[in-house]
Amino acid sequence: MQTASALALPRVGLLGNPSDLYGGRGMGFPVWNWRAKVTLTPGARADEEIPLLQAARAVFLGLHPEVEAFSLAFQSNIPSQAGLAGSSAIVMAALRAMLQGHDLKWSWRELADATLAAERDHLGILGGPMDRWIQAQEHFLWMDFATEETEPLSLQRLPSLRILLPAEPGQPSGSVHAPIMERWRNGDVAVQKVMGAYPSPVDEGRAALLAGDFVAFAKCMDRNFDLRASLFPIQEQDQSMIALCRRHGAAAKFCGSGGSVLADRGQAGRHCRSGTSVDLGGNLNLALLGAGFATRMYPLTRDRPKPLLEIHGQTLLTRLLRQAWTTGVVEHAAVVVNARFQAEFERWAASQSVSVQVVANEAQEPEQAPGALADLQLLLERGFSAVARRPWMVLAGDNLLDFSLADAVALHAEDLETPLFLVREIVGEVSPGRYSEVLLDANDRITRIREKPRDPASPYSAIGAYLLPQDLPELLRRYLAEGGEPDAPGHLMAWLVQERGGRAWRIPAGSWWDIGNLETYQEATHAQLKNRTATEPGNPG
Repeated sequence: MQTASALALPRVGLLGNPSDLYGGRGMGFPVWNWRAKVTLTPGARADEEIPLLQAARAVFLGLHPEVEAFSLAFQSNIPSQAGLAGSSAIVMAALRAMLQGHDLKWSWRELADATLAAERDHLGILGGPMDRWIQAQEHFLWMDFATEETEPLSLQRLPSLRILLPAEPGQPSGSVHAPIMERWRNGDVAVQKVMGAYPSPVDEGRAALLAGDFVAFAKCMDRNFDLRASLFPIQEQDQSMIALCRRHGAAAKFCGSGGSVLADRGQAGRHCRSGTSVDLGGNLNLALLGAGFATRMYPLTRDRPKPLLEIHGQTLLTRLLRQAWTTGVVEHAAVVVNARFQAEFERWAASQSVSVQVVANEAQEPEQAPGALADLQLLLERGFSAVARRPWMVLAGDNLLDFSLADAVALHAEDLETPLFLVREIVGEVSPGRYSEVLLDANDRITRIREKPRDPASPYSAIGAYLLPQDLPELLRRYLAEGGEPDAPGHLMAWLVQERGGRAWRIPAGSWWDIGNLETYQEATHAQLKNRTATEPGNPG
């Protein structure tokens, strides 16, 4: 057994929520604005474990009674009793921590079923599979609860959405559902009629999203709430938020069983006075850098671009795309390439299950390359000209990352205006002129970045993975106009820290390879990778 920490996310029920207890259908997606974290520590059990942790422990020990003693502790910033499945998130995070600490693997379905069993059988919470399926898969899902089918959908299909949180917590979901379930079991015709009507707005809403018809989708959201209101009691503060949304032209429904409201078109949240409006705009545009010629890796890269080299049966770029996409917040992806390998990158993009736009510069030979930052500027201008302005995830295409990007994305969502840099700690002596240098204060705020200094004063170095504010295109144009170095991205990052400040997210030790030469490529091909998120079924291929 080893110390382990694991996360789980809240979820939003997009359409159909109550019918997951009655064999209906539903749609929902995980939310990255908040999270629950549980840490397992080997040793004596803590007496003060909350009931949710006790229930998760009981289910786990029922399946694995032979394990040694351990304690569980949790942290969660998910709003309480807001209909966002915060209790399920704590239970699921606990189960994930116990699995990780004991080096055990479950399928997503086993994890979802165990989470539901902990709440239903040990805590008496009346709930269905919807929340747990979404949280276990961490995908935007269409779900059929009668046939037990799920279909992952692209978050790019969604319109602009906001969550309105009330000033006071709502009712526990079990107390909302229990009376209706009792009536269902007694053959109540009104309950049967409403539950039978729920699949219709789900299926019509799915069709509207796939067609890009947000007007039709908004009507399905309104119908979804009206069905609930025809059967379930609605608290006054919840009803007032729904009414507020509709007055300002936004369709609205509950995120779950009440307590928070999901509104489309983003308008109503600006008028909310009784609670808090949260923009689900932590979503990102993904900019991938792949225009280099990798001359240090000749002859291996003479006729093939470095980002399309395979490691463990998967190209570097495919793995990066999957790791970024499975955070659940990427809205649009594009890659900048050179003209020599443009056709090869376009064939790669066509093979992916999510859309990736390829933007090529004019360079056919290394000496014609305009520089990495000039390439980035080209990518921002051409690859994202027709999409919404959002914060940016920028990844160099020669990174091999053996960790999830979820924690970094969650930290960035807390402050979208301040650049976030993924930082590693160099073990041993720091060689002069070899690495970028990052100086950190006690709170992991970045006080300075230098690009490969001759007099390094810090063991921390930034890797080629950045989370940057939405006005990056304007900042980059200004940087270049002021005579900034057009090649190494580290020079831009140093300038950004001076302009905006910066924060660091420390990557796990031994979890990153910069595929910069044949030696590191060979080292990476023989490494035992721990993070399998990017290769699990159902993720972009």
